[in-house]
Amino acid sequence: MHISEGLSTMQNEEQLLNDLNEFNAKYARYVACSDNTLNVNNKLKCTDLELDQKTVIDAYDKIVMITNGTAASRSLYAVNNGETNVNDSVTNAEADATFNDITTKHNNIMQLRSELDAKLKELHVTEDSLAYEQNRIFDGTLYTSLIWTVLATTTLFYVFKKL
Repeated sequence: MHISEGLSTMQNEEQLLNDLNEFNAKYARYVACSDNTLNVNNKLKCTDLELDQKTVIDAYDKIVMITNGTAASRSLYAVNNGETNVNDSVTNAEADATFNDITTKHNNIMQLRSELDAKLKELHVTEDSLAYEQNRIFDGTLYTSLIWTVLATTTLFYVFKKL
């Protein structure tokens, strides 16, 4: 059986993508460094390794190596060869078990996510949280007490001033 259903193919494709990105970066740097109008007096500060064509060829060889007119076991060959063997040894029972496992994990994750969202809502004191409501009640009590204090003080001042 393969590493996991489709996983080896994804790993091969990821390796191919990494090799392509590496080749593109090295090739672009090689072209920029080799261009006499862009790199006058080594303005781009290119190293000898970046100016060496072998660096680009080695990066290309990671993608595909031509031996006797055929591609030989590089990342492009691995992706192309791997796609023909994707579901060779996966039975329906294994696929159903895997599907049920993924579904169960998804449901558990969704339940945990809703619990986490509720806790974060309280932590961040959003408008529909209990903490926000408690804070609003506290603020209302504080402002009411402040108004009563001002009213009582002014009333007492007025009473003693008129006496």
